[in-house]
Amino acid sequence: MHQLDDQLGVSTCWMPSRGETLFEAIEMAKDKGFKAFEIVPEVTPRFGHPHQVMSIGFYPNDVDKKFVEALTEAVADFSLVTVHSPNVDLNIASINPGIRQESTRQFLELIELAHRIGANPVTFHHGQSSPNVNIDKREFERIVKCNIEFAFQALELAERYDLQLGYENLGGSTIPVEKVLLETTLERIGNPRFGLNLDIGHLPLVGGEPKEWIAQFGPFIKEVHLHGTYYRGDRDLPLINHSPLEMEEQFDFKEIVEYLKQEGFSGPMIFEIFAKDIATYLEFSQSGKELLIRASTPS
Repeated sequence: MHQLDDQLGVSTCWMPSRGETLFEAIEMAKDKGFKAFEIVPEVTPRFGHPHQVMSIGFYPNDVDKKFVEALTEAVADFSLVTVHSPNVDLNIASINPGIRQESTRQFLELIELAHRIGANPVTFHHGQSSPNVNIDKREFERIVKCNIEFAFQALELAERYDLQLGYENLGGSTIPVEKVLLETTLERIGNPRFGLNLDIGHLPLVGGEPKEWIAQFGPFIKEVHLHGTYYRGDRDLPLINHSPLEMEEQFDFKEIVEYLKQEGFSGPMIFEIFAKDIATYLEFSQSGKELLIRASTPS
């Protein structure tokens, strides 16, 4: 059973590179005392203005055995290492069969990567509806079917390597039905090795309460994503995600940590916070780590 300090960590997906390498970013995280680390093998264009800044990352097709061996050595000091799927241009439930097939290939490749570097669990973005496709009953069943088909393929590898897997709750195009979608999907998969990456900050998007989600999915929670959510009444989309935990207006993190503890969860808890550079991201995450540890310490 990991202690909370061992569980709290950072992700390459939220590290905007301004010249730093992946290996330098890993050392920066270690220097700040983080003991959990999430690897997202892609380069994500989500930072910077007016010029785009890409995240720290890599694509498995672009690296060789020597790189993987160096990565294995670099992350060996962390208590927990997890691999998370890329999300740009991928969708395992796309209505385009070519995109579906390539998304499946790249997702399965992550399980092999996790095995090679000693990471566990591996979590994925569940399949969603394609743009401009309404989710009626038939579309709902099609998405569930795609997610189940991928899960069974992934479980063949996970059983071989003794890995835990899960889908993340995303919001996105499945906002109106996401809880039912995940509930239905996991029930039909029917394997405790395949569960959920619970993104706390995404719950306000679906009107979800952490206590309800944790109570329902508790034994199946493999990983947790943490970030603050706050309200901007002057915006068309007023709920702002991926802020520092101190900006959280919806939920009590002390209660959330306690609920997770009651369910016996001891997996990675990864901060997903927007920042202008890696150093600032680590500062925001460190502040969130201190907040959670204080909140969970008996008075």
